[in-house]
Amino acid sequence: MSSYFSDRHSRTTPRAVETISPQTWAGILSLLEARVTDGSLAFGFPAECQDGGAIYGTDQVSLWDRALAEIPRLLPASGGTARRLQPPMATAKG
Repeated sequence: MSSYFSDRHSRTTPRAVETISPQTWAGILSLLEARVTDGSLAFGFPAECQDGGAIYGTDQVSLWDRALAEIPRLLPASGGTARRLQPPMATAKG
């Protein structure tokens, strides 16, 4: 017998959602934008001052270039900001 509660109580297998709802995507982007704005991502994507090289925030262009390279199905609607990104498209299962 399984050690999972849901298996023991005749629950069906977990549902797999292949698409991200607009509400969920908006929440993900909101969390990501908050981290960009507060400088949390500046270590990995530093934006440097032109007059001295000090880091003052997150380089958003570099961040989005990397995101698009890592997740090719992440579609930019137009531009490189989070609000203009669309969720990755689901692939058809073969």
